[in-house]
Parts: sequence; structure tokens; C-alpha cells
Amino acid sequence: MANSKKSPIEGKLRQAWRQQRRYHHVRGLSQFLIWLVFMIALDFVIDWGIFFQVRMTMRLGFVLLGINVAVLGWVLWREWLRHLKPFDPLLVSLEVESKHPELTSLLVSYTQLGGEGQADEGMSLELIEAMRDEAVIQTQRVDFREIVNFAQLKNLLAVAGCVLLLFGLIGSLNQPHLQALMKRLAGIDATYPTKTQITGVSDHLIVRVGDSASVWATAKGVIPEGGQVYTRPHGGPGSWKALPLRKGNSLVFERELREVIKDLDYYVRVGDDQSAEYRISVVPAPQIIASRVTLTYPEYMDREVGQSDELNLEVPQGTKIHCELTCDTSIKSLLVKTNRKSSDKDAKGEVITAKVLDSGTKVTFDLLADKGFKYTFLWTENKSGEDFEYGDVQFSVRVIPDAIPEVELRRPGAKRLATVKKTVKVVGIAGDDHGLSEAWLVYTLDGSEQKPIKIHDFKGALKKEFTYAWKLNKTVEGLKPGSVITLAIEVTDRSPEAKRHRRRSITRELRIVELETYLQWQRTEMAIQRDEIKRVRDSEKTSSTKVKQLKKQEAKTP
Repeated sequence: MANSKKSPIEGKLRQAWRQQRRYHHVRGLSQFLIWLVFMIALDFVIDWGIFFQVRMTMRLGFVLLGINVAVLGWVLWREWLRHLKPFDPLLVSLEVESKHPELTSLLVSYTQLGGEGQADEGMSLELIEAMRDEAVIQTQRVDFREIVNFAQLKNLLAVAGCVLLLFGLIGSLNQPHLQALMKRLAGIDATYPTKTQITGVSDHLIVRVGDSASVWATAKGVIPEGGQVYTRPHGGPGSWKALPLRKGNSLVFERELREVIKDLDYYVRVGDDQSAEYRISVVPAPQIIASRVTLTYPEYMDREVGQSDELNLEVPQGTKIHCELTCDTSIKSLLVKTNRKSSDKDAKGEVITAKVLDSGTKVTFDLLADKGFKYTFLWTENKSGEDFEYGDVQFSVRVIPDAIPEVELRRPGAKRLATVKKTVKVVGIAGDDHGLSEAWLVYTLDGSEQKPIKIHDFKGALKKEFTYAWKLNKTVEGLKPGSVITLAIEVTDRSPEAKRHRRRSITRELRIVELETYLQWQRTEMAIQRDEIKRVRDSEKTSSTKVKQLKKQEAKTP
């Protein structure tokens, strides 16, 4: 059985292993520190030189921190931890013998055969004991720790020391920058010190569409002669557009952005300092997305209520117009401005305040089409809280006045004769655009006072021919042969202004004669009519004969 007494070789092997671990600790720590300083310097160059200059989001600090952890973790494992192996006497023995070849594998054999139970392998315990004693004697003056040469770390330690010294010096001189970097890597909103400090910015702005936006900034420290404002469409991927900021009084840098029609993001840069991003919100004019117009016509027209979705209208005179508009956004108020004067002293025209419903997106107002006019809208929006006002296009209402009715007296004809007992057939035709009311026969006897007789009720007909049998002796007093009756027809329409809407036909004369004179005139009139009929018949017969001759000639022509 092997000697159970602990050999000094085992203690020396463990000392060599500890020396190896110290070597790897020193080398690993030096390399880790060099990489740590390098990564901090690289982070500063990236964060201060790129991210901070363009004011990227602070989440990028976490990205840099994650990269640092990954790189330093890889360095920690590759250059340090993977070299820290557990104690293995055989491996240490091999390394010692590589430095002392004169041992001729004696130390390795000592290690391999140093355990109990070796006799089971058929080897002599006396020989093993003799070999172990020889190994102790041969290694008595050998320093196992020589397997580690700390001199190899001289350059590495020098580099690590210089790097740490330089980092400490730069860090002490630029402590605010280093603190800002650490905070930004931790996700804390921090800025690097600058020579110029922006102390105030115009902040978020709200403007009416098409108006100008005034951007300004104040600064302290090293004041340059000018600055820049960078703009781009809000939420878009477009690049930043730089515009100069003019230096005014009281160290204010300003710029007026003209005719802004869409939302913009902006930030300002003065010297080496840069502001956060702000937004210019553009409030558009309310837009009409639906319109419903109800037309209530004058009662006398007897027409059903009309509907339209147009704001340019053509309506009969006296029509009541009720408008209901739906907008794309909430509004505070709406004024309807017309070009008609509400009074003689009104120089600007009539102004109607529309009714805004609860939702703010619907408004109603009423107009009366008594005469043609133009109108427009003045909107006050309710979205931004600034009560911006917006004009609108001009609309018109064309009024079709109620026309005076037309009338024609067809019978009796001009300069007719009649007797005292004659029943005269009066025939007329009348028409109106909105309906007829009544017809009157108006006559005078020998230039006396004019007298009317109601002869027909149209009951709202638009056009109608009518007949009236006028018995002279029952309606005309003082009628006698030699009298002259002048007559005409008057018609009215259904307009409330009946006196103005009255039309009279041309006048006719009836000369009252004795019966014999009337009969003689009647026979003469009939003879004239017969001659006219005969003339027309002969003319038609001649024309017919000529047409037949022409057809025969055309048939013979080859």
C-alpha cells in the first residue's frame, strides 16, 4: 500500500496552480479594463458625435449598453474565465516537466501512481515507493512556480496602466460629459455640456392653415451670429430641411415660416446646442361633407316641399330655405353673411347666426328668397382652442319672380256689329307659371265708367281656354242702337299681390245696330268668307294638277 503521508510535491503542485490562477486573473483583469475603457470611449464617440448631435431617441442608450454588455461578456469569458480551470495535478506536472526536461517524466509518474489501490494493477509497492522517493529527491530544489512568467505581462500591464491613467485624467477633466454618458446609457434623459446653451424655444405651435408660424429661440454662453431651424413633415420619413434663424435683439433667434399648410416637426440649433423636437400643428378650415336644403314654397303655389343638396339655388320668389350642414370637424359658431341689406343703414349686409347642434358638427340656418342674393360663411373652429376663423367660397340664390299671367282675347273679333238682344260669345285663353285665379270681362258703354263682370274661375290651372256667353240686354244698362261697347278680358294669378299680378287683353269694339243692318252685315261677311274659301280651293286644285304633271315628266325621263 502506498504511503498515506502527504508528500511535499503535492503542496508545490498546488502552489504552482495558484500561481497560474493569479497570472490569469492579472492578465484577464488588465485586458478587461482595456476593453472597458475602449468601449466607453467608443460609446462616447457614437453617442456624443452622432446620437446627441441629431437628438435621436434615448432608447438608443439601451442599445449601446446592450452591445457593451455583450462585448465585455465575450472578453470576460475569452480572456479570463475560460482560463480559470480547477486544480489538476497531472496537468500541472506536465507543465513543470516542460520547463525541466531533466525530470524525465518522473514527476508525471509520481502523480499518476500516487493514489491508493495501485497494487491491484500487479505493480510492486516497493518499486512505486522507491520511484516516489526518487521524485521527491529530484524535485527538492525545483520551484514549480516557474511555470508562470509574470514578466510576460509587463507590456500588458503597462498598456493597461497607461489606459487607466489616461481615462482617469480625461474623465476628471470632462466629468460632466462622462456623467451624461453614463446617464444616457442607463436610459436617463441627459444632455452633454455645450458652449452655447439654448434657454428657450417657441415650443409647440398651433396655426391656422395658410398662416405663418413664428419660430424663435433664446440662448446664452457663446453666442453665434445665427442659428438654424430644421423642419420636416410631421410623422413622415422625409429628411430635415435647414433654414437660417436670424439673430435679433435680446439674443433672440427667430424665423417666420410662411404659409404653413400641413403639420411640421421642427427643432432649432444655435452654436453647438440643439433643442428637442417640437410640432407645428395646422388647423384646417372646416369642410362641408354633407348638405341638406329644404325648400318650402309659397302657400299659393300649392307645391310640395322640395329637397336639394346644392347650396347654389334657383327658387321661386318667396321660397323659405332651411339649410342643414354637416362638417368634418367640430365648430364653435357659423355666421352666414349675405350681400343684401337688412335696413337702409346696413352697409355691410345681413348677417345670420347659424344654430350649432350639440355635436358641433351640424349647423342649421334659414333664408328667405324674397329677392336674389349672394352669401358666404364665416366659420369659427372648435378644435384647437384658439377660435380660428375661416372664410368660405361664395354661394348664390337666384330668385325666379312670379310672372304676370298671359291672356289672349280670341272672340269677338275686331269691330264687330251686334244688336241689343245679341248674346256675344266671348272666348279667351290664359296661362300662368304658378296657376291662374280668375277672369273678368271689363267693358265701357259709349266711353262711360268701366264695369267688370266675373266670367271664370280657373281654380289654379296653369293654362286654359274659356268661353262666356254675354247677354248684352241683361247686363248692359241703357243699351240702344248706335251705342259702342269697348271690351277686354282681365286675368289674375294666385299671387298674394293680386293687384300687381293682373293682365288685360287687347280691347275689342261692339257697335250696336238695328236688326236689318246687322243681318245685312252678316250676309256680307258670309259672302266674303265663301269667296275666300273658293279661292283657296281653286288654288289647291291648281297646285295638285302641277304636281301630277311633274311626276309624269319624271317617270318619262330615262
